[in-house]
Amino acid sequence: MKKFATIAALLASAAVVTPASAATFLSGAITFTGSAPTTAHSVAGGLATFQFVVDEPYAAGNPATPNVSGFSYILNSVAVAGAPTSVNFFQSISGGMFDLVFGNGDVLQIYGFDIGSAGSVTPGNYYPPVDLTAVYVNGSADVLSGGYISATPVIPEPATWAMLLAGFGAVGMAMRRRQNVRVSFA
Repeated sequence: MKKFATIAALLASAAVVTPASAATFLSGAITFTGSAPTTAHSVAGGLATFQFVVDEPYAAGNPATPNVSGFSYILNSVAVAGAPTSVNFFQSISGGMFDLVFGNGDVLQIYGFDIGSAGSVTPGNYYPPVDLTAVYVNGSADVLSGGYISATPVIPEPATWAMLLAGFGAVGMAMRRRQNVRVSFA
């Protein structure tokens, strides 16, 4: 019983610990209209997919610019080399969502609702039609035909880890205390 109390105390303390940093995996797709400009990151009628990891927390602001890693951008099934020089999150009043700013001068401005200007990205799935209201490429506004954004946490919350450990502990205790049961068939 003493061992169980010690384990319970450790799990309870793990549930209230907040992580020093977290990360969120963002992925999305854009289908450009026939009027999209042809750039390294857009083409008329093309499909672009992107993904990256946002390190959190980051300094809030308008725009809020976090560190990103694992960036990939694929246009018409061809991987586009290079990562953005910055990813800027904006408040809803400024259109929301984020800009992907590339070193060659291309800027993809993805508008919709605010998912990260407060210093972190709220995990959850974001699907059309409310996610992407517009995508601007280098200032050209009529380039969005469809799209979606998805945000998922990279590392589980401490409370999730605590529940996982408690579950394993309960299974282990149940297995240890299991009584031999005889089963007979008639």
